[in-house]
Parts: sequence; C-alpha cells; structure tokens
Amino acid sequence: MRKTPAHFLAFYLLPLLAFAALGLELQYRGIMHVLVPGSEGENHQRLARFYGPNAPNKALTAIETDSTIIMLGSSRMHISYYPPLISSRAYNLGIDNCGLAGSNRLLELEYASDRKGPIIFNYDYMSWPRVGDVLSYLPIYDQAIIQKMLRDPEVNIDRSWYRYRLTRFYGLFETYLSYYLLSNKAKKNTVVEQGYMNPVHEHWDRGPFDASIAAREAFNNMHRNGTYDVVSVFRQNELYNLVSAHPERKIYLITAPLHCSICETPTDPNALTFPYKLAGLKHVKFLEPNTSQYPDSFFHNTTHVNFHGAKAFSKWLGDTLRKGNFER
Repeated sequence: MRKTPAHFLAFYLLPLLAFAALGLELQYRGIMHVLVPGSEGENHQRLARFYGPNAPNKALTAIETDSTIIMLGSSRMHISYYPPLISSRAYNLGIDNCGLAGSNRLLELEYASDRKGPIIFNYDYMSWPRVGDVLSYLPIYDQAIIQKMLRDPEVNIDRSWYRYRLTRFYGLFETYLSYYLLSNKAKKNTVVEQGYMNPVHEHWDRGPFDASIAAREAFNNMHRNGTYDVVSVFRQNELYNLVSAHPERKIYLITAPLHCSICETPTDPNALTFPYKLAGLKHVKFLEPNTSQYPDSFFHNTTHVNFHGAKAFSKWLGDTLRKGNFER
C-alpha cells in the first residue's frame, strides 16, 4: 500500500513528538523534584524552597513558618550573614551577583507571601543592574514578579521558551546536575546552614587577598577624578516605595562588612545618604557595623568576608538585634 503523508504523520512524526514531549516532561520533573531540592545552599534550591510551586504557606519545618526571618541581598548577604548566630528562625536568601534590580523583586515576592516576620535586607553602597544567573530563577519562573524582573530592560535575560514548562529547562539538565553533584560533594569543606553556604579554610592565604587589595587600589586610582556612579536612583526610589507601602513588616537595613580599602573608593553620594532616608520610615532600622578593627584574615577579598569574618559579624548583628527584641 502506498504511504501517504497521513501515514507518515500517524506512524512516524506523532510518535516522535510524543517521545520528545515525554523526554522533556521527565527532564522537568527530574530537575524540579530531584536536582533543585537536592542542591542545598545553591541559589535555585533556596528560592524554590520558599517561592517555588511546592513552597508551603504554613509550617512544614522549623524554618518554613509564617514568622521566618527572611534575609535578602547579594553575595555579601549570602556569605556574610551566618543565620545560626542571628536567629534560629532566620533563613539566608542572598543571591550571588544580584543588585537592587533583583533584590527589589525578591522583596516584592516576599511581601506577597504569608510570612509576618521581620526582613533583614543587605544594602550595598555599590550596586549594579544585574540579578545573577537565570538558572536561579527558572524553578520559580511561574511567579509573575520573576517574569517582570527577567524582562526588565536593564536585565533582559528572559527568553520566550522559558514560558512553557516542557521547554523551560531545555539543554540545562547537565548544568543543574553539576550543581547537584558539586553541592553534595563540597559539603564536607563547606558550612551549609539555614540558607548560608561558605567554604571553610583552616589556613588563611594572604596571596589572593593581597591580589584583591592591588585590584582595589587600581580601581580606586582609575576613578579618582570622578564619582563612580553604580547605584541607580531609580532603584533606590523603587526600594523606598516598596518598603513604605508595607509598614506591616519590620525591615532591618544592614551593610555587610567591607575591607577598609573600600573607603578610598569613590561612591555615589546618593548611595551614602539613601539608607538614612529609608530609616526615616518608622518600621525601618538601619545598622552599620564598625569593622575597622577586623583583621585582614577575616576577609576573602576587599568586599567579602570569609567564614571567620562572617561569624564575628553575625554574632554582633544577632546580639544587637536581640537587644531590640527584633524577633517580635
């Protein structure tokens, strides 16, 4: 019998498409139900835990309660704030390479949740119009706020195929698998607690730190004759309007420790005055640590502390906040 296009469609093309769809569905389920939740401490795992399709509205664990203290910010949040020394209810959701363009959206997402606890927000005097790796957000892409963030003209990392479940993770299985394998392999040399993740080194290596000092000095010299403006006034106003619209949630605006060499870096004057403007709101408190006495051995580089520095800073922050009964 002569084969017609209908035969080809019925016996070859449709089964092939069904097989491909099944493969994409299995990939989606494997990433969302195995690789993402199993990559403890990674950005995508932490965001999915609180804002993903299976995130609880009420308590499932000791951390996931409606009074959880969510901590938001950049990599300086992620590795500077060690939650066990701050509160047993605190959870670190700092995202690497994430400026106000991303942190503002995550704060908006947090305000949309059922949680009632205070929020700790790390403020960077130097920010940037980036949100970090898109892989962090694909597991929670169905959130309209996340789509808005990825489509932001300054960010512009949204892609049309992300909008469909079967194609969202196309070609990314191996990448998520590598995060899964690395996060589990690295745990013996890494502290992973309450969203916090930071390598622990027994001996501090001065070489890389001195290299970061040299890079910072070169950067300072490059911008010596003018202000290096990296903080968008638009993003500051966006943050102010967002926080002022939610007086029901207490906000603690904190700056993570920076090495003293940062003091020589020209900074946007708006960035220096903005925290005090935000702290003018009754439900906002601004705290800035005095880290001038921190030894160099507390720092990984000029803008990030190591685990020893994180413990010192977090103990100070926890003690300071508890004096003000911040958990109420």
